[in-house]
Amino acid sequence: MKELGFNEMENLYCPVTGHQVLDPEQFNPSPALVFNYIKFEGGSFPYLREDFKEKFSEYYMNENHHSTLYKILTEKELNNSGRYLWITLEGHPFDTSFCFDMTFGNEQSKDNPASFLKLRKFQVK
Repeated sequence: MKELGFNEMENLYCPVTGHQVLDPEQFNPSPALVFNYIKFEGGSFPYLREDFKEKFSEYYMNENHHSTLYKILTEKELNNSGRYLWITLEGHPFDTSFCFDMTFGNEQSKDNPASFLKLRKFQVK
């Protein structure tokens, strides 16, 4: 998982689909979004992709365990894969993180995400 950090951001677009995920008025999850996590006392997942909700239901269903789930996802589950891009926004009333599956929509790249990301780099304008 690769991480990008920002101090200010009013608009956030999905790096895979181009879908506007965040603007000053609202949040709209992209199909490539894995999770959105808000860091405050206890933490919260306003969005978690369905397959992760099912896999980690014991943590997700209990809001008191959302910070534990965040650690599991970022330190163990997704951390060693080049297929995920993690974007954090810091310094707002609270910090928030977005995680995108950079291989979304490209089944072949799931086995070799590094090659997909290398190709993707040249497609971004």
